[in-house]
Amino acid sequence: AGWVDLDAIRRNLGHGGALPLWRFLWAGLVIALLGSLLEEYFFRGFSCQALAADGVPPKSAWLFSAGLFSLYHAAIIGGWFPPLQLLAAFFVLFGAGLFFGWAARRYGLCAAWLCHGAANLALLTVGAVRFYT
Repeated sequence: AGWVDLDAIRRNLGHGGALPLWRFLWAGLVIALLGSLLEEYFFRGFSCQALAADGVPPKSAWLFSAGLFSLYHAAIIGGWFPPLQLLAAFFVLFGAGLFFGWAARRYGLCAAWLCHGAANLALLTVGAVRFYT
């Protein structure tokens, strides 16, 4: 088995992976920008504020939020990687969640969204190059 199950990703793209490039890019842009906005609002906005309202220390709330963020994304990509690589992806996602949390604390939720959206756009670009060239 390789590092990534490209066939599983193609199946998840729909139509057996025969998604036209324009549709892949359109859906990817919507997911990259709107999805990241909703995720930042939930993971760094709503969940951290709710935990803080219950008396959870801010650093603990951000750690918990980063953990939820990584679990959520690991569940989405679970079939794409062998177990060891999925575990590594979980820790990378946890680190990304911590970074987005830092950006939200330091510069505001909009900054976290811009960082998250930029990361998603980079992944969209890699996917487009990998699957359509």
